[in-house]
Amino acid sequence: MMNETYPGSIVPIVYASDDKYAPYMYISVKSLISHTNPDTYYQIYILYTDLSVKNREAMQRLSRKNVYITCIDLQQSWGNFKIKGSGHLSVATCYRLFIAELFKQYPKIVYIDSDTVVQDDIKKFYETSLEGKTIGAIHDVVCTFLVEHYRESIDMDVREGFNAGILLIDTKRFAEREIKEKCIKLLEEDSLRSRRKFFYMDQDVLNLTLQGDVLFIEESWNFQWQYLWRLYTIPERERQAYLKNAKDPRIIHYAGDKKPWEKPELEMADIFWKTARDTAYYEEILFANLGK
Repeated sequence: MMNETYPGSIVPIVYASDDKYAPYMYISVKSLISHTNPDTYYQIYILYTDLSVKNREAMQRLSRKNVYITCIDLQQSWGNFKIKGSGHLSVATCYRLFIAELFKQYPKIVYIDSDTVVQDDIKKFYETSLEGKTIGAIHDVVCTFLVEHYRESIDMDVREGFNAGILLIDTKRFAEREIKEKCIKLLEEDSLRSRRKFFYMDQDVLNLTLQGDVLFIEESWNFQWQYLWRLYTIPERERQAYLKNAKDPRIIHYAGDKKPWEKPELEMADIFWKTARDTAYYEEILFANLGK
């Protein structure tokens, strides 16, 4: 459990995963740990409903003097919610909706997607003041597809939207505003549709329920790699800012349907593989993606 007597500050972080994404989550956590401050205590929680003992033990072995990792089975909390995955997204992405009720002991907490590589001390992100907002997040990328998606599915301007892959959550406000309950209701209704409205699942409904209640944080904390080969979809004004963030991203988010473990030839995939090479999952990832 967390070392309550640690003399420094405490940074709580949450991941959510299943066995399919466990190797990639491991790499993200390892990258985060490699940029920790020795004078700070980092408590990392892994939320799961389908994570093998082998994968849980592997994660917990990453713990060290100033980093502790705890795996939490969400099966009981998840209950009988009738939510289906969408596209390449599994229902595990929705586990972040439970963060506020699970971790009431923290005034705020960081959430990070599993398909990331962290390149800076996450404490800097955690120390961001939310200025009275329920969450802190990074603007989504303005591109032709998302302009249309936000307008049709969420009825909002993409420039007001955020990517939910990296979040800073005010746990009290999130719970008081019943964001989890509102989002789950919307997702259950959407799961019954023959043609899904909320393609990005909880990201879409979080944007819908949190309009006007988001502090936007500097974009380098969630650099979405998938537009590096789709620059033509980004308007010129936003394209220059995107390319500037590409030079020194604090967190690389391998969002989208193409992943670096499947497409090692893509730009910035080498950073993922460099991080993976020194892990126990390296050979497993290679074998799983042979021929893809």
